[in-house]
Amino acid sequence: MKKELRAPECFDNAFAGISQAREAFTPQLIPREVGTVISVATGIAKVSGLPGVGFDELVTFPGDVLGIALNVDADEIGVVLLGTSGISTREMKSSARAGSWT
Repeated sequence: MKKELRAPECFDNAFAGISQAREAFTPQLIPREVGTVISVATGIAKVSGLPGVGFDELVTFPGDVLGIALNVDADEIGVVLLGTSGISTREMKSSARAGSWT
């Protein structure tokens, strides 16, 4: 015979399951496209090869350098680099990744 749960026990079990699932979840940035860094100057990187990048989208570079796409043209995008100083195209190894949180 199946044991019937009282309302408080039922809620406790449901919330415990939700809590376990929430603690196990780790959001990740998954790259969708890889582009090429054309130039870097004064905190702005020009990148080609990221046709799906939208305005205000997060772009990552090697070395965990982050940027925000602001000038989105058909051929290239302008990315404002966040928290970097004196970084060059060579240091970025000529690649950029655009992604979204999942």
